[in-house]
Amino acid sequence: MKDQLGQLLDQLARDIKDPFNYYALALEYQSRGNRSEAVAYFEMLLNDFPEYIPTYRIYGQLLQDTGSKEKAAAILHTGLQKAKQAGDTHAASEMTMLLDELINE
Repeated sequence: MKDQLGQLLDQLARDIKDPFNYYALALEYQSRGNRSEAVAYFEMLLNDFPEYIPTYRIYGQLLQDTGSKEKAAAILHTGLQKAKQAGDTHAASEMTMLLDELINE
C-alpha cells in the first residue's frame, strides 16, 4: 500500500491539468518538512495555474514563516488582487490578515 505521497503522485500522473493535485503535493511536502519540494510545487502553481487562489495564501504564509518577507508580501498582494477579482471574500480576508501581520512584524 502506498503512503500519502505516493498516492498524491499517482493522482497527479492521472490528471496533470488539475491544479489541486499540485497544491496537495505542495502541502504534503510542506508537512514533511521538505521546503524545497513544497516551494517547487507552489512556484509551478503560480506559473501554470495563476488563477488557483489557495496557492497564494499558503505559499505566502510559508514564505513569511521562513523569513522571506518581501517575497511573501508580493505573493500575498497578487493573491489578494486575484481573490478580489474572483469575488472570493474569504480568501481576500485571510490574505489581508497575513499582510497586516507582515507589516506589523
